[in-house]
Amino acid sequence: MSKSFAFFAIGVQKADMTTLRQISVRSPLHLQGLKFREFFQWLSNSMKSASRSNPGDKILLAPPSGWSEI
Repeated sequence: MSKSFAFFAIGVQKADMTTLRQISVRSPLHLQGLKFREFFQWLSNSMKSASRSNPGDKILLAPPSGWSEI
């Protein structure tokens, strides 16, 4: 059985986005202000989708709107 995880780089305020780009496969997102509650709600909903899926399924996540800046 293959195990893996998803890594999402999220930068806050003066985060070094260049370094985050180097350690992440996906482009890092920048948190809008202090919208941690919105981010963790999105993360929780994403985890629910993942937990309901079967191994090997592609999981479509909701867009990171309302808490991130691109």
